[in-house]
Amino acid sequence: VTAASATRPERGFLIDRDLPSEHLGLITDADRLLQVLINVISNARKYCDAEHPVLTIRVQRPQGGGAVIDVIDNGSGIDSGRQSLIFEKFAA
Repeated sequence: VTAASATRPERGFLIDRDLPSEHLGLITDADRLLQVLINVISNARKYCDAEHPVLTIRVQRPQGGGAVIDVIDNGSGIDSGRQSLIFEKFAA
């Protein structure tokens, strides 16, 4: 959250963290995971159009192992006509 906040430090966001009490050990590329999280959180901060923005970060451990990380803002969301484009490279 701190690294992503540098993208728009002037924008005040309420940060709500919902994290497990136990440590989650993951075998992953930590640098890549950090890069992805910075990008997702930065986008949420950049595009959230709520008057009083709230960013919720929730981490859960499913029964099969691994981790599920949700980054949720309270903005209006992505227009349904553009949702199919968001995972295409260089989509604008």
